[in-house]
Amino acid sequence: MEYISTNNGTSWTAVNNGLTGNGLWVSALAVSGTNLLAGTHEYGVWRRPLSEMIPTNSIVYPKITLSAGSINTGQSIIISGHDFHPGGTANINIHSNSGFSQNENNISINAQGTFNYNFVTTTGMPIGLYSIHAIDNFTGLSAQNSSFALKSSSVQTNYLNIISPSQTFTVNAGESFMVEWKDKMITGSNYPITGSQRNYKYTIELSDNNGVSWVALGSISGKEYIETGDASLLPYYFYTRY
Repeated sequence: MEYISTNNGTSWTAVNNGLTGNGLWVSALAVSGTNLLAGTHEYGVWRRPLSEMIPTNSIVYPKITLSAGSINTGQSIIISGHDFHPGGTANINIHSNSGFSQNENNISINAQGTFNYNFVTTTGMPIGLYSIHAIDNFTGLSAQNSSFALKSSSVQTNYLNIISPSQTFTVNAGESFMVEWKDKMITGSNYPITGSQRNYKYTIELSDNNGVSWVALGSISGKEYIETGDASLLPYYFYTRY
């Protein structure tokens, strides 16, 4: 009879379905691809897929975690692997929704089945959402993909500032809260002007995963007076609430 263990020999399960007969004995065993082959005396070769022999609930899939949900271009992010085959290697692929793709192959896995890989972004990489795929080269099992958002690190003048809620703000489920911001009504090719007023439109979005994805809550549009350009006058700021 043939047996298999999925817990390093603590327990064994018979896997000899179809491998029975009077006087049958196995003279050789081999693994070919995803199949187990048994050479028998007078009964030919027995074959069974490995996937049929290992219960699904006993398979431990590898996992990856990221050190951050979003970073700026030029910064690095640590990709940590867990439950990989000890002493083996892993391949990872980093790709974006804008066509970027980079492979990092044969990353060493330590005796505890873990690894840490420091992926450094560049200022030339496209802004957007990136996904990371990892595979255990020994078992052929893949970890569930993880994602992070890459943002621009360029320095820009920020005229739009959120006043409330604060960064330490908390709210209970079912409660409403106020969003308040101020914005300088500057001129430019992207801002249509009617008389001495400038058109505006704001979309309020909410993220519950550190900026990886956003859900639109609503929008506000209208007109407000622009700066006159006279240095003796204070810049005009528009206040609104949602």
